Amino acid sequence: MAPRTSPGAGRLEVVDARTCLFTASSNPLREPAVHVAVKGFDFEVPDPPEPVPVLRKVRDRLDRADGRPRLGVRRHGV
Repeated sequence: MAPRTSPGAGRLEVVDARTCLFTASSNPLREPAVHVAVKGFDFEVPDPPEPVPVLRKVRDRLDRADGRPRLGVRRHGV
């Protein structure tokens, strides 16, 4: 992640050869959530869980962007 983000975005700590911990705080929560989501790699939200609903809203918004209906996806209220 280090080559894909700026030091000002948050604190990056090495966990092992394939894993790092990125810590950021922002209000609103969508900013660090989207920052990590667009970096092009898988990630988890370990703690606190507050960014998870934000990520789901962003996911749903991006999913609707192509205009094609999806089964089981809410089309309003997000």
